[in-house]
Amino acid sequence: MSSIQEFIHASRFTGQYLPTQVSRFTALEIRQQIQVLMAEGRMDLAQALGDAGLACYPDSVDMLTINSLMAVMRRDWQTSVDLLVELMEGQGGNLLPSIYVSLVKTLKNFITTSQMNTLVELGLGHFPTDPVLVAEKKVLDAQFFLMTDSVHKH
Repeated sequence: MSSIQEFIHASRFTGQYLPTQVSRFTALEIRQQIQVLMAEGRMDLAQALGDAGLACYPDSVDMLTINSLMAVMRRDWQTSVDLLVELMEGQGGNLLPSIYVSLVKTLKNFITTSQMNTLVELGLGHFPTDPVLVAEKKVLDAQFFLMTDSVHKH
């Protein structure tokens, strides 16, 4: 059992962890433990650990990514987008295609097709051969064609 797992077992879960309680662990260790908790269906505990981890490591790719994922699972789209945008801003040009894919999938829930197209094109500008981004672009192009075709028929 890892030291963070020992910490989780030894802790009396009160619904939150203080950042000072988890700051002795790395962002990677915290993320890995959150993934274990999520797999076990212990979402309240995972969220509490995620909140504390994010407070300790607000610029961490691990913390921003896992907290965004948990926000998606809660259908808290705005929080997910905010965390992904923070991640994008912090990483500059060093982003992975998966960040654009996550943002596209999250934003599908509340932005226009035009805005979605802009985001997908931005991602493709950095990763022109990413299969998920290419597929999203094809879907958006097909939707645009159908909308345009429908308008011209009326």
